[in-house]
Amino acid sequence: FSMGIDSPHRSPIKKVSDKEIASQGIEKAKTLLRSGERLKALDELDQTRAQLKSKAEITGLLKKRELFFEQFLLSESFQNFESAKSFFQALHPGDCLKELESTKPVDQENLLILRLKASCHLQNRQPDLAQKILKRILNYLPKDFDSQIQIAEILVLEKQYRAAKTHLETLDPKSVSETERHVILKASVLELGETPLLALDYLKQAQEVHPDYNEVLFELAALYSRVSGQEALAQKYLGLFINRCRNLNLDDLRYRKLKVLLPKAQDLYEGIEKRLAT
Repeated sequence: FSMGIDSPHRSPIKKVSDKEIASQGIEKAKTLLRSGERLKALDELDQTRAQLKSKAEITGLLKKRELFFEQFLLSESFQNFESAKSFFQALHPGDCLKELESTKPVDQENLLILRLKASCHLQNRQPDLAQKILKRILNYLPKDFDSQIQIAEILVLEKQYRAAKTHLETLDPKSVSETERHVILKASVLELGETPLLALDYLKQAQEVHPDYNEVLFELAALYSRVSGQEALAQKYLGLFINRCRNLNLDDLRYRKLKVLLPKAQDLYEGIEKRLAT
């Protein structure tokens, strides 16, 4: 039975293959890269990766992303970045920023450079400038851990301890370095916003769970040194930290960010010895 009305013709929806999705994503990323938008180019590849199911296409895309990243590693700008990182680790944020400003314009949007620039501004007590950079990063990568934890560091600088604590509770650290940063900042929030004893309890628990986390060990020892009547425990943990550092070579000390902490630990240890001797 027909009403005399033809059904409108519907052409079948063409399914886009993984190969086409990957190819389109790579071309968009290349265009962004040529425009100097390295961060957006890498983000474009990440978004494309999320759409793929084929293992072969995913592998190819990840190799392309690595290549884009390596172009930065092989550039003159990377030498500036490494030099800037050394200044940052030596607590010279002004020199760090000068080195970063010397990088080529095409690399100014690189994620590593943007993160380090934000860190330098924070170290230089310029939270507003740091926050502008962090917002740019989070606009592209909302879950970027480094940027999210720096937002918490800004809240601490602004003495918004409750907000910092709430923000930290939303973060999910994955690596050892991320976990150490998270633990240390949360302890600082507890010490400054509540009481040193709460911070001590928290750090003791963290040290029991992660006994090989050296930065956490240092922070526990340093906090004991700031609490009246805890000199013996401060010495115990400082001694343990110093001995661990002595068993590492210079490259390991630098890589694990302990080169700056070792002299601080030695000064604290000697200061406690002098106080106990009087």
